[in-house]
Amino acid sequence: MSPRSLLLALVFLPLLPCVSAQTPPPKVKAPTPAVTPPSAVPAPSTPPQTTAPGGAAPTPSGAGLTPGAASTCTDKSIKVQVVYVSDSGGSYEGPLCVRVVVNILRYNAEIGRTITYTSGPDPNSILGTSSTTTGGAASSLVHRPDPTTVEEAVSNLNQYILDEIKNTTVMSISAEKYSVEELGAVASLNALLSNSDSLIKSGVQTLLDASSKVQTTLGTDTDTTSPAGLVWPVNASVTSDLALLQAQIQTIPLTFSATWNTWYAVPANKAKFDSLSTTLTGLNTQLGPYLVGGTKQVAFQKNKDLVTFWNIRLTSLKDPAAFTLSTEVDCQPLFNKNS
Repeated sequence: MSPRSLLLALVFLPLLPCVSAQTPPPKVKAPTPAVTPPSAVPAPSTPPQTTAPGGAAPTPSGAGLTPGAASTCTDKSIKVQVVYVSDSGGSYEGPLCVRVVVNILRYNAEIGRTITYTSGPDPNSILGTSSTTTGGAASSLVHRPDPTTVEEAVSNLNQYILDEIKNTTVMSISAEKYSVEELGAVASLNALLSNSDSLIKSGVQTLLDASSKVQTTLGTDTDTTSPAGLVWPVNASVTSDLALLQAQIQTIPLTFSATWNTWYAVPANKAKFDSLSTTLTGLNTQLGPYLVGGTKQVAFQKNKDLVTFWNIRLTSLKDPAAFTLSTEVDCQPLFNKNS
């Protein structure tokens, strides 16, 4: 949607106390983003500033209008005209109070004579991917008695690797499940935001009801079974365990240097040891995308951050009055003048 501003042009006829006021649509920012690119960005955290004509100093945003819960027009003697951001070219007899119904899930708007805006921030630049909860780095491997021979060391290493495969398989399955749940939540938010303009035409409460249903599916950040509270299951202990196992492979020949060459010279022993090294290398490669900073973890966290952002935003939008801005247009008798 291209930027547009709402200007109340009051045209006075000779000796008449008041005439018509034409209300082009209010200027709105670019739509706030649905939650996936290439959507627009969310409403900015810093409100836009209004600037008086002639280069006067900026005045606080919202000057001259009554937003939110106090949006009821104060002068009961003048009529109220409700318009939508999609309305244009309408003419209404004044004096009147113009009330603009704004879909604040997607737009920021002000009623004024001269309005300047800044671009809203990209949700990714606000939220980033740095809020990952990774848990502690304590090893999940079950400790076994220290080996006294090469055979015992290799046997222990084999069991450690099998344990790690089992642990990480469970974690990766959970990670895939969580990723699907976050994607589903993002899709629900996209649907809500895409339909919000049409929903609000049926009344603000219709949009709020739809918003409430979506928010119920998001859950809360304290519910670790809901999209808003899911925690990536592949934590830092996995990285620590893999590094520990890699170190063991490298230290076994040194720890048992007196018998290592003789043991490794046996073809079956060599095949067993080399197989463990290959398995561990493959495990590192397989788990790479699931580790902190890996592609799957980053994608999950991006969606989780978007869910968190919109969950907070939807929570704050419960009052229908928050969707309405209003301003009163006062018409005074003027002799043979237009204004």
